[in-house]
Amino acid sequence: MGLRVPSTQPDIVAIDVANLAFRAAFRFQNYTTPLGRFSGHIFGSFRMINGLVNRFQKTGKRITLWFALEGGALTRTRLLPEYKANRPHDRTQVPTILKEVYEMVRLFPGVTWQHPKLEADDILSRLTYPALLDGKKIVIVTRDQDLWQLLGDPAISIWDKDHYVDHVHVLAHFGLRNAKAVALYKALFGDKGDNIPAAVPHLKKEKLIEAINTHDMVHPSDLYDYLAGDEQNITKSAVTKLRDNWKYVERNWKIVRLRRKGKIIPNKRVGPPTPAPLLTLLSTFACNSLARDAKDLWRK
Repeated sequence: MGLRVPSTQPDIVAIDVANLAFRAAFRFQNYTTPLGRFSGHIFGSFRMINGLVNRFQKTGKRITLWFALEGGALTRTRLLPEYKANRPHDRTQVPTILKEVYEMVRLFPGVTWQHPKLEADDILSRLTYPALLDGKKIVIVTRDQDLWQLLGDPAISIWDKDHYVDHVHVLAHFGLRNAKAVALYKALFGDKGDNIPAAVPHLKKEKLIEAINTHDMVHPSDLYDYLAGDEQNITKSAVTKLRDNWKYVERNWKIVRLRRKGKIIPNKRVGPPTPAPLLTLLSTFACNSLARDAKDLWRK
């Protein structure tokens, strides 16, 4: 299965801001103001966003910038209280660097989206669906592999740091030929990054992934039907364990699956018509070298 890489400028570049902000903070950790205040997250996030604008925007045609901000994970923590409990910060509070980067992106010539009950990947999943129905081409900027589930739509591309994600990356990382099966994979085998346990401890992957690929499974119901059939290439022990632990498969599925449709509409905020507020913030963080680039964002 091939995944389409756009040959033309996208209409929308949608950025997973938290994902980008933490990368910037790590990469530019030695940047500070004259008074010693850390400023690398602002400097780095601006540089990365401006680099994306320069990469994707063509002369005479402006892209729309979308910034997806983290909200809450209430639905997921209700299903699994330990969800993301392995993260170093308090899950009930937004880390300082995110608050400050969120303040910055709201001052860009773009649109910020946030909802108190939705994480950034949920917001991007729900936002992109109606946009695609309107014929838009979208590039999502993220290193979050949960969003690879959306690659089945030919109008969506994912930019990961310095490359497009394609079928080679999906196959290399998960062993899957279909990106739509990423959620099923995580429902079965868990996700250490989000502290989601495997549905069945020590379940062997090789034969099960082969079955997923051979039968083009993308939903737990596909697997359930396979387990009930007579032609299985996995052991009877694995079949029994999966059946006995099916409630955990379904729980994990509810946690990892990204919904395309939903009644909850994220809050929308459009950036200011001039660069003045952004210039003021950059000055506060001693990022004066970025002033000209900030002004150019409104000229392009």
